[in-house]
Amino acid sequence: MAFTLKYIDVKMGKSSPHGQDRTYKLEYQVTSDAATTLGAAADYLVSNLPSTLTSYGDANAKLEDFSCNALEEGSVLLKFGGTANYEKKRSSQSNEDENSSDEVQIRFGQNSYEKVKYSSFDANKKKVAVLNSAGARFGEPLLQVEKRLQITVSKTYNKSVINPASFQRYFDSVNLNAIRIADIPIIQRGGHMKSISPVAQRITGDDYDWRITYEIEVRGNGETYDREVLDQGFYFLEEVNGYENAAAIKANPNGFVLRLKKDGGSTGVSYYRKVHAKVLNEDGEEETSKEPVLLDGKGGLLFDTTPGNEKYIVYRSHPEKNWSVLDLPKTVAEGL
Repeated sequence: MAFTLKYIDVKMGKSSPHGQDRTYKLEYQVTSDAATTLGAAADYLVSNLPSTLTSYGDANAKLEDFSCNALEEGSVLLKFGGTANYEKKRSSQSNEDENSSDEVQIRFGQNSYEKVKYSSFDANKKKVAVLNSAGARFGEPLLQVEKRLQITVSKTYNKSVINPASFQRYFDSVNLNAIRIADIPIIQRGGHMKSISPVAQRITGDDYDWRITYEIEVRGNGETYDREVLDQGFYFLEEVNGYENAAAIKANPNGFVLRLKKDGGSTGVSYYRKVHAKVLNEDGEEETSKEPVLLDGKGGLLFDTTPGNEKYIVYRSHPEKNWSVLDLPKTVAEGL
C-alpha cells in the first residue's frame, strides 16, 4: 500500500504588526492505492508533512498540528484531506517574558495494564469478538498485558503566559489533532494527558514563574483512546405501528422508544417496543435469555453472528483539546 500526498493551497493567517509572528494553513489531500484506515493515513502524514514551510518561502514557520478526515463514506477509504497549521514565533522566541524558557526536561517511561480482551483479530486480520465456538463469552476472560509509552515533559512558563485556570482545561484530555512530542508521532486522540503538575517557582521578591510537568501516555499501534464496546444486551427493539399500539404506548411509555427516521426522503417517526431476548432451551422451548445477545448496532437483533460480524459502539470518553498551545517540545533536541 502506498500513499500520495498533494498540496492544494497555502493561506496566510494571523500576523503580528511587523510580520515577525505569523500563521499559515496548508490544505492537502492524501490518496491511497488500496483501502486503508484514517489512523494509517494520519500516521503517514505525521512523517511526511513538511516540518517547515521552507518550500513556500518561510523556513521559520513550523508545523504545529494538523487535521485529517476521510473524504468518502463507507468501509473502503481511499481519499483523505485536511489542513496543517504552521506558526512562526520569531518575536516570542526572542523574548523570554512572552514565552517559556529554554529549560525543558524530557523523560520516557512505560505503563503496563492487564486488560480483558473483548475483541481481537483473526488469522485474516479481521476484527472479531473473543467468543468460544458456541458464540458465548469464555468462563475465564482472556487477559492480556498492554504496554504504553509515557512521555514526561517538564518546562517553565512565565506567569503572564499561563495560569492555573489554563491547567484545568487539559486534565484527562486527549489530543484534538495529530501532533509530535519529543520525536514521537501521536495520531488524533492517540495521546492521553494523565496528569499535569504545576509548581510555582520564585524568581525575585513576589515575582514567580510556573514549572509544569506533563505526563502524557501514548496508545500506539495506530489506536486511539476511543472506547469500542460490543453491542449486546438483554433487550432489543422491535418496530411497531404507533397508531395501532397507541393505548399500550400511553399505558407504558417506558416500554417503547420513539425515533425519527428518514424513509424515501420524507421525515417521520417510528415506535419501537423493548423486547426481552429469548433463546431455545434444551427442550426446544423459548425462554428468557439469561445471557446478553448480540445486537446489530441499531437496537435490533444481530442475526448473522458469525465471528467478525459483531457490531461495536464507539465512545469518545475523554475531552479533546488542542495541545499545540502548550508549546510542548516536538523533538528531543529541544529538551537538550
